[in-house]
Amino acid sequence: MTGKKKYETWPGKNHIFCHGRLMAGGGSRGWFWFTHVLFIIPAVLFSVDVCPWLAREISPAVVVIFAWLTLACVVFFYMAAFSDPGITPRQATRPKKRGPSILKIDVNGVRLKMKFCETCNIYRPPRTSHCSVCDNCIDRFDHHCPWIGNCIGKRNYHLFLLFVFTITIQCFYVLSFSLVKIVFMATKDGRSGIDSFTYIWADSPLVIPIALFMFIVTILVCSLASFHLFLIATGQTTYEKLKKVYKTQQNPFTKGPLMNFVHLLFQPWSPAYIHLLDEDETTRVTTENATSAVPVIDSLEVIS
Repeated sequence: MTGKKKYETWPGKNHIFCHGRLMAGGGSRGWFWFTHVLFIIPAVLFSVDVCPWLAREISPAVVVIFAWLTLACVVFFYMAAFSDPGITPRQATRPKKRGPSILKIDVNGVRLKMKFCETCNIYRPPRTSHCSVCDNCIDRFDHHCPWIGNCIGKRNYHLFLLFVFTITIQCFYVLSFSLVKIVFMATKDGRSGIDSFTYIWADSPLVIPIALFMFIVTILVCSLASFHLFLIATGQTTYEKLKKVYKTQQNPFTKGPLMNFVHLLFQPWSPAYIHLLDEDETTRVTTENATSAVPVIDSLEVIS
């Protein structure tokens, strides 16, 4: 539509804010806000109940480190939540002459399929999948994360990992120093048994609930972090693992455990394929050039 920006005519189900400058995933935002309850409220309670004691009895540096960890969690959370995960541009119209629904290609010596997306009117490159929640094709689609409220793909997977690993460290940190305070108070002045519990509950009523809650959350986030470490080592995405894509064939994208980590850590941030502040344009494609608007794939050969 001439004269309008792409964010004004955006066909996906994303939530768009600040006149196209911020984009979040589609669907309900309930789990997104519930995530705040899981990591911000415990942090606030820890700050109120445990931090003053830590600064007084151990060192103010312990509180400063906790503050930096919490800030990092918040920053990485919002960066992952409001970033383009790698949305592949769709075509406004269907090709006049429809080609086959599947193209077979060779990627690093392994034959893979490129399926035609009926919604986006493009052939999806390998590792690209259509998210039904956001209604977009996502390059190197990992999963749609309701906790963050966004798809996780090629452009924000590292931000998602930073959030997961940072919040894992923060959970261990809060749990550990909550236990330090509990043990210190329980053994203070020779107390033991029910006297210790009564004293702790009367003097610091929040520390035991915080420790119990963080114990559960730490197990959950540690399991999630471990799962993604496994995915990185094996060169898979969550979607590929759940769909068992490489159960019967070789994974052409893995470089070995060590090089997979190196590639993830040092690869440059991929440029966006879409720019919501640009003017909307209508693009017409045919079967021959339908793949021209999708990301470039190394070692790709179309097989007739």
